[in-house]
Amino acid sequence: MQHTVLLIVTSHDRLGNSAQGTGAWLEELAQAYFVFADAKLNVEIASPRGGSAPLDPSSCAPPWLSPTGERFLADATAMSKVRATLALGALDVDRYSGIYLVGGAGAIWDLPESVALGVLIGSMVERRRPVAAVCHGVGGLAAARDRLGVPLVRKRKVTAFSNAEEDQVGYTSLLPVLPENLLRSLGADYSCAEPWQEHVVADDLVLTGQNPASAAPLARALLRRLTPS
Repeated sequence: MQHTVLLIVTSHDRLGNSAQGTGAWLEELAQAYFVFADAKLNVEIASPRGGSAPLDPSSCAPPWLSPTGERFLADATAMSKVRATLALGALDVDRYSGIYLVGGAGAIWDLPESVALGVLIGSMVERRRPVAAVCHGVGGLAAARDRLGVPLVRKRKVTAFSNAEEDQVGYTSLLPVLPENLLRSLGADYSCAEPWQEHVVADDLVLTGQNPASAAPLARALLRRLTPS
């Protein structure tokens, strides 16, 4: 049976009270998508609201747009999945061998508050299937609790977009919460590398990546943890 991996993106499209748009960060989405698609896995994309999901405009233009991002934008199949994402509340968890939470600043608004995402993550962990998250998407792990209400990330080794990186991009005062602060507040064992350096952390089957440079290595780490099909 062919593996199916679910990529989860934000539905949030506005950077706080500013006029600046946000959404999923294209590089993180594209890198993960092609790691899985090129390995001949089925790839589906879901979001909290379903339907068309926003891509962060900054990530779709120079200097952030990479050849992998350009490949994604030119891929009709990939883009059709972004324009018609599945709704998180309408998913059958048994379809998925692994899930991957994509970053982009928008993710810190809606992923941590998604009850459906918390249920999905908890169900994956119970089934011993890998859960990965990168950059601001790691904040989505805050949605998951065990049956006693204990946060999934408590005492787990994790990483996410760092406070230093937030300062460098000017997001510190715009976001409702910073991923590093959120994870620490939940009792996670947070670590990070220097800004913009690749950093992937594995704690059993919960895998996290710090920033866009970590997106592809994180996806490859998830791929290695899939059971043989």
